[in-house]
Amino acid sequence: MSQTQRQPQQDNIGFQKTVRPDGQPVVKTATGQELSKEQAIAAVRQKNSEIIKQITTGDFENGGRLNRQQFARFYQEVIANSNILNMVRVEPVDGPDSEIDRIGVGEHLLRPVGENERVIDHSVNTGKVDIDVYKAGFGWDLSQEVVEDSIEYENTAQIILSMFTDQFAFDVATLGFQGDEDATVSDGSGGTMPDPFYSQVDGWVANATDDGADVKGYNDAVTLNEGVMFNLTLQMPDKFIDATSPAIMAHPKQVVAYRRSLSDRNTSLGDEMLTSGRIPTPTGYPLVPTNAIGTDTVMFTDTSNLIYAPHRDMNVKVTTDSEKVVKNDLFAQYGVFARLDYAVEQGNAVAIAEELAEPEPVDPAEM
Repeated sequence: MSQTQRQPQQDNIGFQKTVRPDGQPVVKTATGQELSKEQAIAAVRQKNSEIIKQITTGDFENGGRLNRQQFARFYQEVIANSNILNMVRVEPVDGPDSEIDRIGVGEHLLRPVGENERVIDHSVNTGKVDIDVYKAGFGWDLSQEVVEDSIEYENTAQIILSMFTDQFAFDVATLGFQGDEDATVSDGSGGTMPDPFYSQVDGWVANATDDGADVKGYNDAVTLNEGVMFNLTLQMPDKFIDATSPAIMAHPKQVVAYRRSLSDRNTSLGDEMLTSGRIPTPTGYPLVPTNAIGTDTVMFTDTSNLIYAPHRDMNVKVTTDSEKVVKNDLFAQYGVFARLDYAVEQGNAVAIAEELAEPEPVDPAEM
């Protein structure tokens, strides 16, 4: 199709983008009025402002509480934005103290049956997992620049949702692996105090350790290598190896260190590490990179053994009138409040390597 035949395209905020016979792009309003570049930018900025105001007064008008449809949409976005949350078991709950069904990770159901005896009925449900959600939240400032510079006919509402979900997904996944109620930081005077982020809740590593996971420390002696992977497999009880589909979860820096060790080999595998994205493991179990886990920790378990339980009551509060909005030339301030918990169904179905060495760059003189 030639430029003169090209059909105008209507964007998602009511303008038409087309091309003149001389090849120059042009923007028109829904009524056909042609706009200059400056007029188009001003119009889009105004439209973006209207969209944000609609979100402020519409989506969160009921005290900021998300309804079930909004909650479901938000968490679908959160899970999609995380390479690990879309692998673990997500169980939304309705109460602060809840129980969810066990799925029977690694349970043996086969039993002896004598002559003329009926087989014993077994349910896959082998009990309950206790969930006790806690409240957490974070704030976010929407700058005037985000509003004013969204000139490519973006859906401004989607920009806001994406910024929420990106940060929320990262924090939720990080707490999932690294949350530890005993985590501390320096108080600046020679003592310690609870870490404001990591001490909020016990995550999967802490829960699994308390529930019988096999943990092996390496005292900063090695980074992730074949020996660590062999050990993780051998640490796992036989019934969980046989009855589940475990994966090795490690920080991307540890994965890079492992790939570097393979690339040093004068073999076809060494060449492949420099030309391919494939990551073979000596035990055959998949290696999942995730920056949510600590750089010194590697976990080996079936990802369905890890449970993330968000409470369905979630609040997003918005203000366009605060002192900070005025003095910092912001468009709005947002506060996101949620309740959540983490659990491990079977702690002894988890093998952990901890205190691995921090992967470091190679000295350029040795390259």
